[in-house]
Amino acid sequence: MPWLETSLMEQRERFIRDHRLDLYPMLELCVRYGISRKTGYKWLARFEDAGRRGLQDRSRAPLQCPHRIAEDVATVICAARRQHPTWWRGSGLGIPRWTCRPSAPPGISWHAAAW
Repeated sequence: MPWLETSLMEQRERFIRDHRLDLYPMLELCVRYGISRKTGYKWLARFEDAGRRGLQDRSRAPLQCPHRIAEDVATVICAARRQHPTWWRGSGLGIPRWTCRPSAPPGISWHAAAW
């Protein structure tokens, strides 16, 4: 007998169908589908909000980046980098050379000892 293969969407749709048929209490339904109650309620809420489309996986990428620079600042920096490509090697902006190109301080070796 071959294995029964179902997609995540099919399983989520079956979960919603079984919940609507009121066959099992929520806890038992979640145990049968191998999910937590929190996840079960999440899928129910998503289905109610967006229908079948709400059951699809969502991106986990953040909606905002708190340390992102403004677009106009990025444009100025990019223009300066194109105009003065040697500045970004640590010679013109007061950035120590070791921050741009790693090298060991005098007397310290970065290489591991050979066994």
